Amino acid sequence: MIATGRQIAAARALLGWSQDELADASGLHVNSIAYWERHAAIPTYRAPLACERIGDALREAGVETFLNPAPGVRFAEPTARLRHKRRGQMDETAGAIL
Repeated sequence: MIATGRQIAAARALLGWSQDELADASGLHVNSIAYWERHAAIPTYRAPLACERIGDALREAGVETFLNPAPGVRFAEPTARLRHKRRGQMDETAGAIL
């Protein structure tokens, strides 16, 4: 669950994605990504579809969000074979992004 705009920005930084790339991956407009990143707290009841799409795009990229002990983000699995949408290459032996 995404609770803060900082989680969105941190997840993008973890992936090395721009707002445009997250917008493309989530099917939202880049202005939506920028709007939600500016919010300290995201009221999911106001935009459940947007929050769901952002969360889905981040999960598909291998990033998970969490709320406890404090809102944050991390790679779902340290050795996960992630496919970076910008580079699109992956080291099959180690599961690392090239």
